[in-house]
Amino acid sequence: MTYLNEIPSLEITKSICYPVNSPRTNFGNIFLMPTSTKDEFFKIANIFSIGTDSTFKVRSPKSILLYKTGILYYGTTKKRFTDKHYEDNKKEMINHGFPKSNYSYTGIGEYNGFVDLNQIISETKNITYTAANQINFWVNIIEASMPVTNHKKFLLFTKDTMKARISSISMINPKFGLNNMSNLYFNFLYVFKYHYLALRKLLVDNQIDIVVTDYKWTLVLKYTDLPLDSKMGEDLLSRFILRVAKFKIGAMLNEDDSSEEIVFHDEEGESLSEETKDRIDQDNKALLKVIEKLDKKGDGVLKRGGGSLEIIESTQEIMNQGLKSADKQMKESSYIDVANIINDVLTSSKAVQKKAYSDSKRLYAVRKRLELIKSRNLTEIIANIEKDEENIIHKKVISNTTINNAINPNKRMNEFSIYSMDKQYEETLGKKTRVNIGDNLSKATVPLFMSNYKEKTDMNSPDTKAKIVSYQFQSPNNTKESHSFTVRVPELRDGKFLHINGSDKVMVRQKMSLPLIKMKDQVLFTSYFGKMFIKASRGNTSKKLAKARRFIRVLRKKYDYKILKDYFDFTPSYFGQSNLNYLTSELLELSRYMSSFSTKDGYNFISLSITDANTLNGKFHLAVIDGESYFCTINDEIENSKGEVIGVTELFSKLMPLIEVDNKEIANEWYNIVNKKETTSMAHSEVIILAKSTPLIIVLINAFDDSLLEVLNIMKRDYSLEFSIRPFENGKKPKRLYTDDEGNQLVFENFVVDLKFNNVANRVLLEYLNEIDLSGYNSLLLDGIAEELYDSRHVMNMENYRDFFIDNVATEQILDDLGIPSTYGEALLYANTYLFESNREITQTSLKNERMPSNAEIINGVLYKETTKAYIDYSNKVKRGSKNATFSVERDAVLKSLLTLPNVEESSKLNPAQHLDKTLTISGKGVSGVNDERAYTLPKRAWDTSFFGIMSDVSPYTKSTGISLHLSVNPRIDDMKGYFNKEPDDFSELNGSNLMSVSESLAPFAQKHDSAPRLGMLMSQTNHIVSTDHSEPSLVTYGFDESMVHLDTDFAHHMKDDGKVIMMNDRYIKVEYVNLKNDDGTPQVDVFNLDDVDRNSAKAKYIRNKMILNKSLKVKEGKLLPKDAVVAYNEAFYQEMGGDIIFKAGPIAYVAITSSQNCYEDSTTVTESLAKRLSSRTLKRVEVKLKPDYRIASVRDFGSIQPGDVLIKYAEDLGGAFASNKIDVDLLDDILMKTKKCNYEGSLKEIYVYTHLTEKEESELDPSIKKFIASVQKHYDSYDTNALAQGLPGYEKNRTLEHVTHFKGNRKAKMNGSTIYAGEIMIEFYIDTEMRFTGGDKVTFGASALKGVCNSVIPTEDAPIGSKTGRRIDAILSTNSPLARMVMSFFFTGVLNECAIKANNDIRKIVGLEEKKYAGQDEK
Repeated sequence: MTYLNEIPSLEITKSICYPVNSPRTNFGNIFLMPTSTKDEFFKIANIFSIGTDSTFKVRSPKSILLYKTGILYYGTTKKRFTDKHYEDNKKEMINHGFPKSNYSYTGIGEYNGFVDLNQIISETKNITYTAANQINFWVNIIEASMPVTNHKKFLLFTKDTMKARISSISMINPKFGLNNMSNLYFNFLYVFKYHYLALRKLLVDNQIDIVVTDYKWTLVLKYTDLPLDSKMGEDLLSRFILRVAKFKIGAMLNEDDSSEEIVFHDEEGESLSEETKDRIDQDNKALLKVIEKLDKKGDGVLKRGGGSLEIIESTQEIMNQGLKSADKQMKESSYIDVANIINDVLTSSKAVQKKAYSDSKRLYAVRKRLELIKSRNLTEIIANIEKDEENIIHKKVISNTTINNAINPNKRMNEFSIYSMDKQYEETLGKKTRVNIGDNLSKATVPLFMSNYKEKTDMNSPDTKAKIVSYQFQSPNNTKESHSFTVRVPELRDGKFLHINGSDKVMVRQKMSLPLIKMKDQVLFTSYFGKMFIKASRGNTSKKLAKARRFIRVLRKKYDYKILKDYFDFTPSYFGQSNLNYLTSELLELSRYMSSFSTKDGYNFISLSITDANTLNGKFHLAVIDGESYFCTINDEIENSKGEVIGVTELFSKLMPLIEVDNKEIANEWYNIVNKKETTSMAHSEVIILAKSTPLIIVLINAFDDSLLEVLNIMKRDYSLEFSIRPFENGKKPKRLYTDDEGNQLVFENFVVDLKFNNVANRVLLEYLNEIDLSGYNSLLLDGIAEELYDSRHVMNMENYRDFFIDNVATEQILDDLGIPSTYGEALLYANTYLFESNREITQTSLKNERMPSNAEIINGVLYKETTKAYIDYSNKVKRGSKNATFSVERDAVLKSLLTLPNVEESSKLNPAQHLDKTLTISGKGVSGVNDERAYTLPKRAWDTSFFGIMSDVSPYTKSTGISLHLSVNPRIDDMKGYFNKEPDDFSELNGSNLMSVSESLAPFAQKHDSAPRLGMLMSQTNHIVSTDHSEPSLVTYGFDESMVHLDTDFAHHMKDDGKVIMMNDRYIKVEYVNLKNDDGTPQVDVFNLDDVDRNSAKAKYIRNKMILNKSLKVKEGKLLPKDAVVAYNEAFYQEMGGDIIFKAGPIAYVAITSSQNCYEDSTTVTESLAKRLSSRTLKRVEVKLKPDYRIASVRDFGSIQPGDVLIKYAEDLGGAFASNKIDVDLLDDILMKTKKCNYEGSLKEIYVYTHLTEKEESELDPSIKKFIASVQKHYDSYDTNALAQGLPGYEKNRTLEHVTHFKGNRKAKMNGSTIYAGEIMIEFYIDTEMRFTGGDKVTFGASALKGVCNSVIPTEDAPIGSKTGRRIDAILSTNSPLARMVMSFFFTGVLNECAIKANNDIRKIVGLEEKKYAGQDEK
């Protein structure tokens, strides 16, 4: 696949081609098509809308820019034109399939489309233009596109508008082009020649490229390549005409045709000059006559319409080729016999879909039911999608921060692109995707039709946030066969966390491969179903290449290097060329063995090594032989300067006579090899399916229901293959039409198929057919060929891949977006071509090969994978003859599968920065990802320029370097499919939020002034910040600290929508939302816990997440709160300041940088005052497990506690229920009791109880345990938890309110890393204690990775005092520390902090306020 924006001007591309390389090829391109009639306009527009009849693709054009009113040139006169039929024209365009038809740019949106020039042309074409003002006609046309500003614009000429070609620029004269309105292309050439500078200005000012296509070949002339000089412009036009002359566009007009005025008619009466008419091919008339006779026999080759015979194009072309290949002197009767045989072959070669059902009333009924289910579930969803049909992510914009003022016009730290991505996906695409997963099964080889679909929120689960999705299916064959199952599909809590089994899990963002990418020598095909690898088997890709390689091997074996070095450089140039696009695929393979081959004097050469000397205008100067230059083209071909295509052997043969002058022996070795038949083994395309290599052509034949004809037709249409069918002549096969690499001949029972490859990809794909005996087949329908070659298991695997590999969760749509065929067979054909014609300059780590799907999409992808896995098991059993096969998906299959993914981790809650950083971490691991650590070689860990604007250029300073990457806080991702925007042409378009990760955004100057390893350490250290008792907001920031509270859902509570406070007490706030509803229509509610326990799972550490209310909201019962309002926040991490809530990471301190014995290496000394302000509070967890028959003697009550105090005292089994009831545990000696003591000073804040008991165990539970559980419940019931719980889903009750949780069933229960086995009660005690800063603790300075280890804590009064400032120093840091670690940001922030403090106090003094004390300076 090529893109016009990536190829040089006037370079002809012969493969599938799109205008611009973009993740979504259906957006951003608009075409001006000068057509003589509206019918002609619709004909061309329909060709591109259908998309199968042209290799130049304009994908899914939906818009037409209409001309409503404006100033037009009428000759030299300007007049206002108003289209009185505008509304009728608009309706006509919409009815033709262009729903975004409008006169305004906003009305047509961002879609591909066309500019309707019909009104302008019909209004002005009848005016007689003079040689001087003919340009004004094109001014009208080109300036019609002026309202379009964001689209890439093209002036498009097709074979239907051009009608003919010319051979020379000298043919362009007034008779030829002036006032020629029947052929606007010739008119344009006239203006190009005689009004070049004016036309150039028009094209440049409107940024319009010129495109010519005959629907097979395409070229572009870019406005940026139009020279300023008119003479150079005439030379450019001459080259343009010569290139277009190669196209298959009508007749070729010669000099004689330009002597008279040329008249063109519409297609119904199409004619050129009489001389041109005489050149029509008489053979085609004879063929048409034969085929008409064939049609009268009822063979269906023709279809009738409009009173004339219309030949079905594909059938006609195949038959024409076969008949033309027959004897020209053949009698008409024999001609008809040949045509009959060809027609029989074509008719019997059509694919017949293998159905597992019969077309019956039953099938009609189940299909109708399926459509009803889809309509019932998707009507509202599709309406919502159509409102947002461009699939653009809704950015989160924070508007109530000080960074939104005039000093920040670009909103650099208050726009966040992907924050709402997952929530938006679920709202717009989630249900649609799940319904489509069920619908997909109706298209399988063994189909089932969805007969019912339901989904609802799981309100009862105590530990998992999920939807309950119910499917029901029916067989089209058996009224009694139905299948149903219910599966839980997890939803993301707060759009971020998987809440499964009672705890939050983080899904690290996945950097997922696009469906088709090139990886070294193979193509990777990826979907939610799995992976496939397409590659070439061992062997030569062509016999010509084999001869060149044999030539090199023979020379190196027979001749001394001293002789050969004058002619060859055998240094492999492959390693320098494999990442460049200059060499053809065959020459690249040859470059493994040599770099150059030349005559002794070096004037004639073949060079396989790119240098500045052999590169001209972006073209690789491959060879110069006898004064003729040779180049490699984008079509994987070698051309000379005349545009003639030659092969590798021809190139060597052209050089050999010149070599022969100096060394006949070398030349003779070549002649001996090139004239012999090559018998070496040839490579063929193969695909890896479940670890088994299979020839790709066999997989393709299977994909197209055993029809080789279908495969050949698509290759002919899209990949330049030519083929003809010829019957045996008198029982003998016809001679081959093509030899060696040019083509092949396939021999069937009574006919042959002659193939002309035209490129390497076609040759390698079809090579394996030489290994198969086809003589037993009388058509191109190779029924059962896969079964002949492979066992039934592998054949079923091929069928399953055909049915399910391209999922309808995302892969199908992404293929469409990229312009790649989205059906299985055609996608594999594209992959085969991609194997040889890919962009080699794209690195292994480039984001051009990847996307970042939403986690919500990935969850549905896992649902697809689990559903198809279960369905394949069912269908395989049916194929083997089972009558009792069942189809069902385990209820928790999706949950279990997600928990096995390497990018799903336990959520660690330690600080807001860590929380946000984890949600912006991205990795290649995950579903269909690269999950083996060993696969991440050094090249796959490398940083790539495509990361600019998407990711930070810093990676963790650990073994995960290059694997675990960090998105910037505002990555340039704006599409719901997660396509990465390409790096901008001007990097000044990027700002800090596009470039810096969370840790960098909180560390001013570090990204620019600190060493890269220290930035990696900064990431880790920022994630380990602990709250301190006296933290203060930073004085020098980028502004991200003011936005954090709006993104943080761990340490702040937000309103999901407008809502009202309906309950509140000292610990909880309950709100009821206005617009959010539950499945039953009741309003959704939220309960905010203001004093919670959170777990940092990475360090098994627990913190008290105590929040305070947002004072500015004045929260009270009955208060209406707006959407996104911050209701409460953690006071240890946030502080209200100037109307904002700002993140704070630590106290401000005065630091002396000096040399001291207490500051050796990275040690530091702090004062008692600073140590006190660096102290923090933490929760210590104490766990106790009991059995139902244990007896509790005592439990510590809430409140103050000291080390050694007993938390719980209990007795184990006392010898059965009778004995246990008779014994008073209070009288037992302590030695017989079990105790759990406290090791900390603090306060007992929380008690949690978890039971995992049967009903019998609950009934027999020891009374002391029952009493204890009841007392815990009573304590928390004082907060009116029953009322708070009403309306909450079960998992939210458990997560927010419940302190006593009862697990049921045999499922393993796990909380906070501990498993509660059946028959157990687990009790958690949480003690709130102070962690004092002391010797050995670590501290960082200046929001950087300048780490110090506390050497000692000195009395505050002993701290040094600044001789000039009189301030007492809080900490001493070694002079060498910032220099050795290269963290210069420390100095910038220190100086600016001082400036800010002084400026603030000077202003306070002026306005009469008391000086603000920092760093504990209020202490003596």
